[in-house]
Amino acid sequence: MTARRVGVALRRLAGFEGAGLVSLWLWVRRRRHGVPESATAVPYAGAVALTMVMFLVVSIVELVAVEILLRAIGAPAPLRHGILIVDAYGVLIALAVIAATVTRPHVIGPDEIRVRSAAFLDVRVPRRLVTEVRCATTTSRAPSSSTVTR
Repeated sequence: MTARRVGVALRRLAGFEGAGLVSLWLWVRRRRHGVPESATAVPYAGAVALTMVMFLVVSIVELVAVEILLRAIGAPAPLRHGILIVDAYGVLIALAVIAATVTRPHVIGPDEIRVRSAAFLDVRVPRRLVTEVRCATTTSRAPSSSTVTR
């Protein structure tokens, strides 16, 4: 991997984390990102909430378990504190991802449809290109002839 590609990857990662932290701030303030008055928000957080909360709980349990283990083996304080900081940051990012799913819903506006997945994906589709919309409760179905695959 070249230095340029590493730089691009690091910038994207920093962008995701920054957007997640902004979402955490919006969540605390009970606001949404990118939903104008003329648009309809279509939330999806409920569909992913259980998985996200499980990640959060596992992160917290891991933080406590590693601290107990490191104290039991007599690890030096600087090592324990460093690992504690990294684990706490992981908990913060898990909270940020949960916040991003709540504060960044799909949006149906007068000119476009925004399909989003937390802070990781934001696809804008012009409404003139949409010919059919239907509710799908599963994602394992084979694509139909009307499904766009690119």
